[in-house]
Amino acid sequence: MKDLDTCRREIDDIDRQLLDLFTRRMRVSEEVAAYKVAHDLPILNAQREEQVIQNKLAAGEKDLKLYTESFFINLMETSKCHQINQTKPAYAPPFSQEPLDLSRAEIGCYSKDPALQKSLLQAYPQCRPALSETMKPLLDGVLAKRFTAALLPFENTTEGSMDWVYEQMSWIPLYVNQVWKVGQQRCILISDKLLTSPACNTISICIKLPDVRSALNRLLTKYSIYGVNLTKIRSCPDISSPGEMVFHIDFAGNFNQEPIQRLFNDLSYNYADIRITGIFEG
Repeated sequence: MKDLDTCRREIDDIDRQLLDLFTRRMRVSEEVAAYKVAHDLPILNAQREEQVIQNKLAAGEKDLKLYTESFFINLMETSKCHQINQTKPAYAPPFSQEPLDLSRAEIGCYSKDPALQKSLLQAYPQCRPALSETMKPLLDGVLAKRFTAALLPFENTTEGSMDWVYEQMSWIPLYVNQVWKVGQQRCILISDKLLTSPACNTISICIKLPDVRSALNRLLTKYSIYGVNLTKIRSCPDISSPGEMVFHIDFAGNFNQEPIQRLFNDLSYNYADIRITGIFEG
């Protein structure tokens, strides 16, 4: 048996070789990206990617099969991120050009919680609260433009599970503009405008993942590559496709930051079913 220092020296030597090979591989991937752009080819080629993985598994040692697969999936995901950033323009979300004026607005408010109403009136003393004992009329009222915005509990609510709110926020055109705590509850103010400001430090999205191996791992790898910190991830049923799931993700950042722009550049290219659901000060 080798001693620990000998093993560590061998690993250090192997790592130096791996770094050299990784750098060479990434430079070649830049040439691949340039060729694809010149010939109007997509960066993503799922069939080719799957064939590469199968070839590596067939050539590798059987007792390392699981680790070999994970290694090459992450390596190819990293390569694709680099190619996309070499070839795609920065993502520009559709921010509203009109500010949300709530000073004298009619705002829908969940009425089963008196503390929520009090908080609303303290924040916007001249607004006109429109109270509701259930949350669906609040969303419907904003969609129909009867309310400028709606305030509803999002966590630890008397309504029970918040799965319904997540499901509704998946694809309807409403956005979280503000988040604050009322007692032990986390509440959200929603409107039909996607707003942002320099003070915003949290972004929420919902995303439907394709049915491929390690789909969630591939998504999370992107956040790691761009150095973006996830603060929350939750899944719920996709109301438009029974049996499938949608992921709701909160993460730290602002669209003024280059890593966020690069991340969304990547996400918007790779995922057809993705929607920003809020930009706010968390």
